[in-house]
Amino acid sequence: MKKLQQLFDSKLQSQLTPEVILKKFIRGKFKAIGIILKEQTLNELVNRIENTDQNTFEIATEDLQIDKSAITTADETITAIKLEVDEADLQLFRDDFSSAMSEEYPNVVDKTARLILNKIQQDAAVTIKDNQKARKKFEARLRKRWKEPFDLLELFVLLALEAGAEFNEEYRALAAKDNDLVFDVLTRLHARGCQVASEVLTLIKAGFADGAHSRWRTLHELAVVAIFVAKHGREIAEQYLDHEFVEAHKAANQHERYREAIGYEAFPPEELAAIQTAYEEALNRYGSNFRHAYGWASSTLNKISPTFSDIERDVELEKWRPYYKMASHNVHAGAKGITFRLGLLGGHQPVLLAGSTNTGFTDPAQGTAISLMQISVTLLLTRPNLDVFVRCEMLKTIQDEIGDEFLKIQQSIEAEHAAMQVQDLAKRGG
Repeated sequence: MKKLQQLFDSKLQSQLTPEVILKKFIRGKFKAIGIILKEQTLNELVNRIENTDQNTFEIATEDLQIDKSAITTADETITAIKLEVDEADLQLFRDDFSSAMSEEYPNVVDKTARLILNKIQQDAAVTIKDNQKARKKFEARLRKRWKEPFDLLELFVLLALEAGAEFNEEYRALAAKDNDLVFDVLTRLHARGCQVASEVLTLIKAGFADGAHSRWRTLHELAVVAIFVAKHGREIAEQYLDHEFVEAHKAANQHERYREAIGYEAFPPEELAAIQTAYEEALNRYGSNFRHAYGWASSTLNKISPTFSDIERDVELEKWRPYYKMASHNVHAGAKGITFRLGLLGGHQPVLLAGSTNTGFTDPAQGTAISLMQISVTLLLTRPNLDVFVRCEMLKTIQDEIGDEFLKIQQSIEAEHAAMQVQDLAKRGG
């Protein structure tokens, strides 16, 4: 950054110096009385002003670009003109210099940024290639150590995805015929859950434990909602789906409120009218409480404005709240999120974590297995049979193994870290 500032200062000084502003100031003084100075005379005068404490200077008229008759009187011909610089002139010079600096500063910033950016872009291919090479090496080392738990989690996600896909294919037509809204909601939640679980797996394989944990938070929410819908049936499934009209209404209002600031076009009037109509019809049908964030659960929980924790409590999954709260630190901008990192051994370290690490994957991996298991079992058990029971038992077995395998590697890394600390302390003591 110091080099950048030096480059910037050099660029600014080459275009805007006190001497440049002083010349402009002197020209202005003489121009006010109809006189234009020759460049050599101007340079000499600037040099005299900069190297003397005098306030009054004489300039020979022969050095001025002016009609001599303009400075000839009846009594004498003026051979020199005096320039007097008082405090008011000095203040004016300071103001001019400050103003010029303010005007030129953004231009120099822009030119400097473009100069540096052009150089960076010229070298971009090499820089990116080196970064990709380093990342591949890191991920190879990561996989070598975590291969068994990584593969186990990937297998689990694939089995859950396969189970959901086959279940949907087998029962979709019948569910559509019966207008089975619970089936529709649960299959959609399960599909999204599989996608989120794949995102967790991808982040873990890349070494982003905290990012993976933040995605598990979403997966937990999907599991809670799925179990809640399965528990309370068609009525709550219908309200859950219809709550999209409330969310669309809120989004449209926010869009209209801020569209000018972000340069977006307005919604067509007929589209806004349709959103408003659907919103009002939903409130007329379900009541004014339906307008709240979890208003679709209001009547079932008998609460004006229920929260997610209320839904969580209803399905007896509130025990996961400490982990949910910990994962929330990776979503929001609270202080805890910058002081505690899963990717650092011990959570708290005098290190600013800005990239990948090789540790901290146990909580997001185990949480993902548990939550995806919950969504999968909730969906499959809506049509219980022998095949469903076998699939659920398979998923349950792998889910248990995932936690054990991830914990085993995590503990080995922590043990190595502790041993290194002991050795370091011994060396210092010696």
